[in-house]
Amino acid sequence: MRLTCSIQSRRVCAALVANSIVTVVAVGIAVWALQTRESAHCPPQARIVERTPVAPPTPQWASSVRAFSSEYSDSSWSVQQALGAPDVYPRSGDIANAWASSEADAPTEFLEVAFATPQRMRALEIYETFNPGAITRVELITEQGTRIVEPRRELRRNGGAAVSTFGTTCTKERIVGARLVVDSGNVAGWNEVDAVALLPCQ
Repeated sequence: MRLTCSIQSRRVCAALVANSIVTVVAVGIAVWALQTRESAHCPPQARIVERTPVAPPTPQWASSVRAFSSEYSDSSWSVQQALGAPDVYPRSGDIANAWASSEADAPTEFLEVAFATPQRMRALEIYETFNPGAITRVELITEQGTRIVEPRRELRRNGGAAVSTFGTTCTKERIVGARLVVDSGNVAGWNEVDAVALLPCQ
């Protein structure tokens, strides 16, 4: 049997459909308005970014001797004892594993060291293990042979030893060596150097 719908029934059906559409639209508008209101009062969550701490560059220790004024002997307290990482510091005292000049309280002594890998440098650290503080000047030597005089920035004492820091800013040129000028008369007794470190730029 084929179903038919009267005109009145059709009008009722159309009204119901229209009411349903109006209801759906009204609900949608209400939900949109609520979301808009909430987003206006609630700021977006901040993005959390985790950064891994960056370790400072590894120091480069002096690897060879370019020149020197004197040494106490060719084995104990020789210039070779100032190469490589510290093997006396943080100890202090008149210990044969550090460089010492042939005489105590000589007017001026010097030690000139080289670094295996030329690098731009932010500071030079000198590990002094007996009567520290007599180093009055440091000359940085660039690849082109230019010499840059650096002031002492800090003398960090650790008992009878100390770490002298020379340099203020990152050098523009790469450094191949450094000369340590020691005014032994300023600090009585032998002034001994255990190691010399080039601190590369960050």
